[in-house]
Amino acid sequence: MKCLRSPKNRSYMSCLIIAFATLFIPMVFPQETDDNKKATPPPRSVNKKRNIQTDEMVTRGLGWLARHQTPDGAWSAKLFRNQCEDSQCTGTGDEYYDIGLTGLALLAFTGAGYTPDDKEIHNGISFGGVTRKAADNLIDTQLSDGAFGGIKPGYKFMYNQAIATYALADIYYLTEDNIYKEPLEKAVKCIIEAQNPGKGWRYQPKDGESDSSVTGWVFMALKTAESAGIAVPPSAFSGIKSFFNKITEPKYGKVGYTSLGSVAIFGYEDPREIVIQPSLTAIGVLVRLFLEKGATTTTIEKGVKIVTASQPKWASKTGTIDYYYWFYGSSCLYKYDGPQGPCWGQWNKTTTEVLAKNQKTKKNTCACGSWDALERRSRTGLYYGDKSPNP
Repeated sequence: MKCLRSPKNRSYMSCLIIAFATLFIPMVFPQETDDNKKATPPPRSVNKKRNIQTDEMVTRGLGWLARHQTPDGAWSAKLFRNQCEDSQCTGTGDEYYDIGLTGLALLAFTGAGYTPDDKEIHNGISFGGVTRKAADNLIDTQLSDGAFGGIKPGYKFMYNQAIATYALADIYYLTEDNIYKEPLEKAVKCIIEAQNPGKGWRYQPKDGESDSSVTGWVFMALKTAESAGIAVPPSAFSGIKSFFNKITEPKYGKVGYTSLGSVAIFGYEDPREIVIQPSLTAIGVLVRLFLEKGATTTTIEKGVKIVTASQPKWASKTGTIDYYYWFYGSSCLYKYDGPQGPCWGQWNKTTTEVLAKNQKTKKNTCACGSWDALERRSRTGLYYGDKSPNP
């Protein structure tokens, strides 16, 4: 069974940030807490423990993002090329998703350990300043009910809401600055009120439908907020777990999109001619690892087997390159047996090698630090890939 999705353009920038996000999995990960007590933020030195190859990749990727941030602190799928200097990067997307894009870019910086008070300068740019402007921009876009931007018919509001909330939760977790607390509480409240009772989320608040992709982003936002000390009602997590139980095949551990056995493809795609990576299974495994308190259940083991069988690879067949999958694959395997276990170790090594080999360098002038938008969700332009595994 397939579930058709609308072929909205995903910009070059959106691809770039997802790929880059994969590099920072250990740092942007929600920290587990007891009795809803705030976890102690990791010291900056922990966030900076990467090997030289990864460190250079991260700095180049963050540099690309910093150079393409708009003056008001956002990242724009449509207008990012206005920030190009000696050449123009290609590919634009739909500006409605600039809020989610800004949240993803901010997560790239907080994932690397940067906060608004950071004083480091890279090629004349303060990454701390970039972080501050991005967080301020998200707060400026928030409405009185906690929503980030308005709801537009035909668009996917909950992606914006979930990712912006995730970013604010991460920066509040790192800084403990109360300037972020109230906006984060309002954002979480908005998400909770949008949940389909006893289930998950899809594109609009309480629209009666849930899908594993949107619900995965919401889970990351709520879990990170909880780790930062923000109250999240248990019913939100029980609804998420119930939804994933309904869409997970008990025999094989494969997770569906909106229902058991469904997959997420665009209307123009033929599933016989593309690679459909097990992104949704990776999300399901991640959710279970958190909500089942790290228990290694048969369902988790089956899901991990599916994910580890499809290692990151740079190849021409549509769907093989999948930054979204690499992000969630990295997330679930790091949680499963990272940082020393064999599943995470092999995945991390493979992903780092793939990203390092294909990242744009100085010879690519303005595009330095980015990756080509070759994955199936990005019909035009570049892709934001700034969150990779941390060796």
